[in-house]
Amino acid sequence: MLAQCRDKGIDAAFAEIEVAQNPEVSFAADLDRLCNKVIATLRTGNTEQRDALVTSIEQMLKNDLPMEGLQDFLALLLAWLHEQDTQLLAEKLQPPFREAYPQMVAAVEQEEAQDTDEEDGITIEQLPDIISSVILRGTTEERQQFATVFVEQQQQLPPEDAPLGHFLECLAATLREETPEVASLEPPFTELWQKFQDALSVPPSDQANEEKDNDS
Repeated sequence: MLAQCRDKGIDAAFAEIEVAQNPEVSFAADLDRLCNKVIATLRTGNTEQRDALVTSIEQMLKNDLPMEGLQDFLALLLAWLHEQDTQLLAEKLQPPFREAYPQMVAAVEQEEAQDTDEEDGITIEQLPDIISSVILRGTTEERQQFATVFVEQQQQLPPEDAPLGHFLECLAATLREETPEVASLEPPFTELWQKFQDALSVPPSDQANEEKDNDS
């Protein structure tokens, strides 16, 4: 013990002993590393890393899990890695996983937003596909967040951009599961709204395949 304190420092030496003596602390550290790997894999889209993580999580589900609610969280991570709808699974999460998952989503989306900024940002033409994906595959919290952003953007637009503001307002209403006032939409937003409706009619699994084809 004295040798470890001399070589590694007192805090580091005692931290290692605490992890070794407390299986829950050790498992929590492993779980934290797993979450970071999931975030990194979803950011990069690396297929080999994704498959390796899926196998690792499936193996964990076969073992006795030391934390209550962990099984639901691991099942959600599997669905997320498989690009499946996670909304129902997210609603079943217990603390602390209920708080951890939105943070992971935000971390992935932040990276995606940075990548998009490097490509000159999101265009209005991309909104129908993006928002339809949020509605079909996102959580209630994510939909509310997007709706809030659209309302704030609509309020900040100058009067000459009122047609764009109304389009954003209609998207926000749909995200909140309200009835949008689409009758007063003007071109080109009428065409974008139809594109949005067409995207909503595509099942999530087909949409995911279509996105992969587009990426290719």
